[in-house]
Amino acid sequence: MHAHYNAYRKTLNNTGASRHRDASELARVTVALLHAETAHERAEAIEETRQIWTRCGVNACHDAHAMPDEMRRSMRDLASDMVLACAKASAGDIGSLRALIDVNQSVVSGLNPAMPKSYAADVFHPRVRQVA
Repeated sequence: MHAHYNAYRKTLNNTGASRHRDASELARVTVALLHAETAHERAEAIEETRQIWTRCGVNACHDAHAMPDEMRRSMRDLASDMVLACAKASAGDIGSLRALIDVNQSVVSGLNPAMPKSYAADVFHPRVRQVA
């Protein structure tokens, strides 16, 4: 999964505004995953995460993105892995939920190293419920 993430990061590092939009969306859903207090809240955050990663996978398939074929495959593979992790997390797999959070945080950091401190502070704040 991490090799695919590296391709994603390289690709989006070259796309400017979309990089910041993707980072903001992933940051928002990651915070929602971490803050979810009920099964319903967690399910909504997982679904939003699935939608983001599905969109990323679909976008990697479009010819409008001037990416090398290998990078496109890596993007599609990472997106596919993340959509699968969303399905497993929805079914109660804690390891998959942790993976969603970890990969989202890594991608956010890679896409926008200057993400506002409020995101980092919120994610790592001691009052944020940690995933079991």
